[in-house]
Amino acid sequence: MNDQPFFAANLANLTSLWKSMGARSTEASDGAAVHTSTSWPHRLWVDELTRPSPGQAAAMVEISRRSSRPLVLPVWSDEWARELKAASHELSFEQTVMSLDLKHGADQLSEVADTTLRRVDGHTGTWARLASLAFGYTVDEAVTDRIVRAPGVSLVIAEQSSRAVGTGLLYESDGTAGIHMVGVLPSARRRGVARKIMTHLLHQARSRGLRHGALQASPMGEGLYRELGFEPLGKILNFTVEPARSASSPPTSHATNPSLVH
Repeated sequence: MNDQPFFAANLANLTSLWKSMGARSTEASDGAAVHTSTSWPHRLWVDELTRPSPGQAAAMVEISRRSSRPLVLPVWSDEWARELKAASHELSFEQTVMSLDLKHGADQLSEVADTTLRRVDGHTGTWARLASLAFGYTVDEAVTDRIVRAPGVSLVIAEQSSRAVGTGLLYESDGTAGIHMVGVLPSARRRGVARKIMTHLLHQARSRGLRHGALQASPMGEGLYRELGFEPLGKILNFTVEPARSASSPPTSHATNPSLVH
């Protein structure tokens, strides 16, 4: 981890967004605040963002097992990762925590032929369907309809030759511009659409006077984010925990990679 304050700010932005999506909060036996999102993005996490308590991972697994569907435990602690792997929980996917100083670097919008961006201010059905197709798992329209009205949230759709092809989400919290859900339909990739979405959201963040850009990158998106000046700070390791069920219960169907950020 290169920069602890920026790493913490990055995670704070991400988990604040998850809370706005409708997470339920409870208190663990050690007093830590535990948050559960039983709809998209299907996460379980604690507020202790950078130094979770020893043994907390096992307690989180037990909470997950009481859920009606699989939940993803995002882990940024080496101790937690070792604890989960020792208990035979498999790593589902990784994300790279990345940061950008918005005071530096060019603020030039990317020009892509026949490609425009529009903000979503009302019903989010098209945005949710596009994101579902771009990421390969179901994005809950009821959740996107909720967050589009939340303070600091901007949803955008990219259109190419009048066809909706991509999504992006900007979430402002405590001076941090969190960039999330930058996704492009498979048929429209490698045409500069993701870069146009990114430069638009970064321009919007700078125009608001925000200081720090934050995102969590999949391997597919990391190269573009590095080109735009984002620097890696560390990793989020995501473990999926299945709910406990009786021998007669059918297996739960769920997305193979329910990651929030591409």
